[in-house]
Amino acid sequence: MNQLSIEIPDNCLSSNDKLSQAVLTAAALQLYQAGNLSSQRAARLSKLSHSQFLKQAGESCDEPGTPPEQAERLKGSRYLARVLWALSEGEKSGLTPMSAADIAKFITAHSNFHTQETNTARFFRDCRRKERYEEYWVTEEEGSRRSYQISDLGRKLLTESQIE
Repeated sequence: MNQLSIEIPDNCLSSNDKLSQAVLTAAALQLYQAGNLSSQRAARLSKLSHSQFLKQAGESCDEPGTPPEQAERLKGSRYLARVLWALSEGEKSGLTPMSAADIAKFITAHSNFHTQETNTARFFRDCRRKERYEEYWVTEEEGSRRSYQISDLGRKLLTESQIE
């Protein structure tokens, strides 16, 4: 059993949501610092992005590279450009494999695009159904849950697009 001592700032006592967030963040931070949670799991527990959590912990994190431009496309698809960017940057941060929801959250948190989790899942579903783009990522299945990692071909396509 872990015992935690949590200090709550006065401004967090004004609402239940702020109080809940403060408690979750403080608990996740202490569990992470004690070595009981990885930074990724602690970030999920605290409902913060990985980079936000590491900043709370006083650690530096590599900021993701520049996201694709609004109109940038790979193989004619804006979604493909954004998904491969998220998978590549997630891999650099140790966040892969990522679910469609994780990818959408990463894109939203680290770019100026608001990406819906359901649309990202639909993108992967359409790719499976139409048998397109699947060579650019590796799919891991655990029951009905799918997660993705960028493949060597995906990395190559992304690198080539950034050179042009």
